[in-house]
Amino acid sequence: MRKKILIGAAVFALAIVVMVSTVWGPGIQVDTASVYLGSITTELVETGYVQNVEQYSVQSTLSGTIAKINVRSGDSVVAGQVLLSIENPDLVLEKRQAELQLAQANTELSVAQQTKGSLITDLAKVTTDLQRQKSLLDAGAISQTEYDDLEAQYNSLKQKSEAQDDYINSIRNTIRQSQAISDSVSAKAGGLNIVSPIVGTVLDIPIENGEVVAPGRTLVEIGSSTGLEVKSDLLSDDLRDIKVGQNVKITAPVLADQVLLGQIVEIKPKAFIKVSALGVEQRRVPVIISLNESAALKPGYEVQVRIETATKNEILLLPRESIRQGADGNLQVLLIKDNRVLFQDINIGMRNLDQVEITEGLSLGDVVIRDGSLTMAENTKVKI
Repeated sequence: MRKKILIGAAVFALAIVVMVSTVWGPGIQVDTASVYLGSITTELVETGYVQNVEQYSVQSTLSGTIAKINVRSGDSVVAGQVLLSIENPDLVLEKRQAELQLAQANTELSVAQQTKGSLITDLAKVTTDLQRQKSLLDAGAISQTEYDDLEAQYNSLKQKSEAQDDYINSIRNTIRQSQAISDSVSAKAGGLNIVSPIVGTVLDIPIENGEVVAPGRTLVEIGSSTGLEVKSDLLSDDLRDIKVGQNVKITAPVLADQVLLGQIVEIKPKAFIKVSALGVEQRRVPVIISLNESAALKPGYEVQVRIETATKNEILLLPRESIRQGADGNLQVLLIKDNRVLFQDINIGMRNLDQVEITEGLSLGDVVIRDGSLTMAENTKVKI
């Protein structure tokens, strides 16, 4: 019993010492923060991916076998440069046949025109003879039979000439058709050499030599040399605070401490469903962000984007860590007055990761304990 009394007395004495130290002692040393006038910006933080401003998927227009790939990923290319070639024996044969048919038709036309020339010469000679024979017939120098024979020869040559004209026209029609077929086949055969449509950089070549491809197969992906941008897929619920023209800060490990600046230039009109790492379906909307400079970024790099959603200037601010929730559920700070702690209820406005806007409860220059999570009794004496 005596032992219990002694322990109780010791505890009481210790409590007295703590109370005296708290009320009349030098005070607990604390780190403080003052209410200051400044600006606050709220941000939406999300992951983004670097891509070319313009990107082209070069696709096959016909079937065949990849014969030769002339470029590699990362190569710079110019418009019209041959990227790869495709073999298609059937198309090559079709092209040769079309060229042969066209050549044969042109040869037939040449022969027909020569024949037509001979007929024109013969017809001109018979026409002259017929005119002379008519004069002789009228003078009684030749018989009617002789004249009729020459006239029959003239009519025969005239019919042959007209028939030759029809034959030449038919050959010309054949040539036009053959030319059209040849041009079509040649155009198709042109697809055997795949060329770059733009000046840019080869991003990917998803095929290999010897691979059989069908029409529509992507052969090469090329990014234009017009610059880079960032695409970020934002939650549709966050779009209420997002607008074209908002400023964006871009960071990435490859940039070290460098922060790049950009602006939102496009918000896609349609959301899509994306499954999160936890298996939750989310509706997201692609947002395109321009870059003022690209620095060390390359297409495909992952970056962090911080979109500035709102800004206020000339307002009262405190560090976010100074704010805590009181026992009654209200927000409060540990206000220091005359070196003692007061629990001061406050109202706040905008907030971000670092700052909080103070709308009620404090004035400019008021001093609070920086770490609002400290366990401390009200009226505790502190030393700044």
